[in-house]
Amino acid sequence: MLVFSDYILQIIIQPVTATGNKMHYIGVMEALMTKIKLSLFLGFLTALPVILWQFWSFIMPALRKTEKLYFTIFVIVSYLFFIGGILFSFYTVFNLGVKFLLHFGGEELLPMLTIGNYVSFAMMFILPFGIVFELPLAVSFWPNWG
Repeated sequence: MLVFSDYILQIIIQPVTATGNKMHYIGVMEALMTKIKLSLFLGFLTALPVILWQFWSFIMPALRKTEKLYFTIFVIVSYLFFIGGILFSFYTVFNLGVKFLLHFGGEELLPMLTIGNYVSFAMMFILPFGIVFELPLAVSFWPNWG
């Protein structure tokens, strides 16, 4: 995924560059480590279907026919919800949030954004949305105790 890191980095920093601000790096290794961190995150997202497939293959022999059907639907829908949450977060909430936070300082304050901190912020902002989008599945499989 390191090959695509420059392209993905341009997409991620677009909300900052759209406001006229620039990204900086302070440490000698910050730019390289940021690209490696971004590549690992993208690699995880890319490998997630294979990881889920391996998990699914491990569990399937122990299930009955109807359980296999429900579990297969659960794995597919959970992956789609997770990716949907990440996409929703990035294309709606993240862009608006970054623009709001950059204008929050007013005209007097100049933001000095480092690429390492910004990419870490982006990943920690976007990832919980993918997890939160799993809540409909958790609620639908929650036992009815009432």
